[in-house]
Parts: sequence; C-alpha cells; structure tokens
Amino acid sequence: MRRSAWIVTLGGLMTFASFTAGFPFYLETWISVYPSSTLPARMLAQAGSQCRVCHQPPDFGAIGNCYREDIKTLLGKGLTIQEAILALETVDSDGDGVSNRDEFLSPHVDFPGEIGYNAGLVGPLGVGPCGDHPEDPVSGVLETPPAPGCPHPGCTSDVTGDCKVGQEDLGVLLAAFGSTPEQTHWNPAVDFDGDGHIGQTDLGLLLSEFGNNCN
Repeated sequence: MRRSAWIVTLGGLMTFASFTAGFPFYLETWISVYPSSTLPARMLAQAGSQCRVCHQPPDFGAIGNCYREDIKTLLGKGLTIQEAILALETVDSDGDGVSNRDEFLSPHVDFPGEIGYNAGLVGPLGVGPCGDHPEDPVSGVLETPPAPGCPHPGCTSDVTGDCKVGQEDLGVLLAAFGSTPEQTHWNPAVDFDGDGHIGQTDLGLLLSEFGNNCN
C-alpha cells in the first residue's frame, strides 16, 4: 500500500476512534445535567442501550433522533456537549409540544418511579420522526408526556393530550390521512398501529375512542 493510502486509512481510523469514544463522555455529561432522570436506564431496558437517549437504531452512526440532530448542529458550531445540552433545554426538538428539559424530568405515567421521556421520540409507540425509519417504534412505549391536568393518558388516540378524544384529535389525523413517512404531511403521532401508514385502522381506533374522557 502506498504511503498516502496508509495516511488516509490511519486518519480515518483515528477519526472513527475519536467519534465513538465521545459517546460515553457525552452520556456522562447528559447524566450530570439531569441526574434525577431514569431515562438512560429505561432506554437500556427497552431499546438495548443507554445511548438511545440520543442515538437511533439500527446503529450509532445512523441519522439520529431529533434531539441528537439538534445536539450535532450545536457541536458543529463549536459548543461543548454541556453547552449544547443546556442550550436545548427550552427547545422542543421532536415537535411534540413539550420542551426537552420537561420531557427528561417528567415522571413517566406508565412506569411508576421512572422519570423521563425521550426528547427525540414521540407518540404512544416512541417512534423517531427524524430517524432513518420514522415509522418504526424505538422504545415501543409512550414518549410524549400528557398535558398538565391529565395524569394518565388512558386513550391511545388522545393526540392533543387534553384527556379526551374529540374534534381536534380527529383533525390532526385527517390532516395526515393516507400519508407515509416520506410525505410532507406524515405525522407519526397518529400512526397508532405503527405500520408506517396513516389509514383506516388508525381512524377506526380514534373513532372507537371518540368522545371518551381519557383521564
């Protein structure tokens, strides 16, 4: 192998090593900012790794969840990992209506004693809207905290989190009806069955709960 090829190969390996070595340090920094959150332990149990707080399956180098993408953007601008985490506290990275900090520090309604929702996953099945496979469940559980005053989301199709299934929820579903992840009007929050298509099954579930008080 020519000298130049060796240099390129060695440089690539060093870059990869430094990139992967950053993961534990980043996670440790995140835990130091949110020491009361049990999200890393839950991600380990439900998604196979504590690093799923930020990283999206199938591998750590794939396009990640929305929170990770925001972290990457800020790191690219020269912020440290701690500065990036703190800068994103009031941001709603995954677009589910709840700030990242509030997601990380909210008691999980489905797991007594657990604290934290994933700020890059949304909806009843914990899908990653900014990942390579936005229709695939990552955690498989609720990752959007219920609205204040709704202590337990008893209805799968309560998209707005107001403790009832009504016209607003139906409107959200109809706006995305017929869509798949590659389309602009796709909304993973109303893909209730997790099949990557907003269709009759999702509509049927909403209609079966329509008018219900979900508290």
